[in-house]
Parts: sequence; structure tokens; C-alpha cells
Amino acid sequence: LQAVRRGTKLLFVGDPFRQLSPVGRGKPFIDMINAGVPHGSLTELHRFAGRIARVCNDIADGKPWEGSKKIDLDAVPKENFIHIESPNHRTMVNLKSFVEQFLLRGYSLDQIQILCPCNTSGDLSRERINAVMQKWFNPDGLPVLAQFDAGKENQIKCKFQIGDKVICLSNQCGRLAESDGSDGKSAYVANGDTGVITRVIQTGKSAKVICRMPVGPMVFDLINFRNDFTLAYAITGHKSQGSQWPVV
Repeated sequence: LQAVRRGTKLLFVGDPFRQLSPVGRGKPFIDMINAGVPHGSLTELHRFAGRIARVCNDIADGKPWEGSKKIDLDAVPKENFIHIESPNHRTMVNLKSFVEQFLLRGYSLDQIQILCPCNTSGDLSRERINAVMQKWFNPDGLPVLAQFDAGKENQIKCKFQIGDKVICLSNQCGRLAESDGSDGKSAYVANGDTGVITRVIQTGKSAKVICRMPVGPMVFDLINFRNDFTLAYAITGHKSQGSQWPVV
């Protein structure tokens, strides 16, 4: 603001009401509105359309919502959101069927993402879904264990296997993996990036995990990897912010 001349017209664009509060101090858009700065609101969604947009608006407004009677992508607006009510034990079976049908269409597991609301609460929590999906879709994956894990297996919260889909839990700088598995140049991995475990290199009492990430194959120390990653066949809606997949 100090860099512009007096009299310059400025237009601020943002979402003061339906997004998370800023990480830093203050709520600039709400503060400006409360201070009396002239403002307007855009109410028509263009980022996505059809029944999905209407359902999202209804949820945000606290109104009852209703899904499409059937999928019709040629309708105007599109009928592109179906809600299927089912008990928990049927939901898990339905999830398996859902993933299988898209695998048969040629999608890979890292292109298919299951979203859920809770990390640990209930039979359909992220931890529960991931444990079941790992058994269904990576049953023959070799366990990622090093010598120092001997006798401590029951203390390990997340038992990774080669071929597992995983998600990074914190912003960090790591190393790209060379063809021999050694550390290469530095690369950045963001909180929320997903990848697939491809191999493990064990030397003496230490081990390194090679993981295919969006920036390329990366190498992580096993101890740090266990702290900074978790299974990602299913992730929470919170972790999915800013991401996109062909199939959700």
C-alpha cells in the first residue's frame, strides 16, 4: 500500500467467511469490512458446477441438501453428485468395489483418493480405512522394517509396506534419490504431498526408504519417515485442501 500513489484504486479479492483464519495475525478482509470499506459478494460458483456446487453452497449456508437422483453430465446444470446412505460395514465393502472398478479402467492407486472426515474416530476413520485398504490392495507388500525394530513391532503405529501409498505430514527439505539409492540434490516436500514407497535400503542398523513423490524419487531415513509420513489410501478432507485427483 505504501508503494502506490494516493488516489490509486485498489481491488482486494478474497474469501473472508468460508475459509480458515489466517495463520498470522489479524483477519484482513473481515477487519476491512467491519471498518466500513465498500465491498461486494460473489455468489455464483464457476470453479466447479452442477449439483456439486449447489450441495457445497447449501452446506456452507447451513441448509438441508439433496444429491442427484442419477448421474447426468449432459444436463444443464450437471447432475454430478450422488449420495448413497449405507451402514458402516457396507460402506467399507462399497469403497473396495469403488476402487476396484477404477483400477480396472486403468487408473492407479495414486490417482484414486478416498476422503474421510475423521482421523481416529469410528469404524470409518482414516486409520481404520487405511489398515483395511492396505490389506486389500497391497497384501503382498514387503514390510518396511530395520534391525532396530526387532522386538518393537507392536510399538510401531503405522506398519508401512513397499508399494504403500503414503502422505507427508510436514513441510520439509529432503534429498532426491540417485539410481543407486544414495542421496542426491536437495528437494522440497510439502505437507499433504502423496507418494508411493518403492524400495528400502538397509545398511547395518540403519535403513533408508525410497519414495516416489511429485518432485521425483526421494530418499528418507526410516526413523524420520515413520514420524513424517502415514498411509494415504484414505486421507481427511482437511489434508486434501489444495490437492486434486482424477478420481475421488
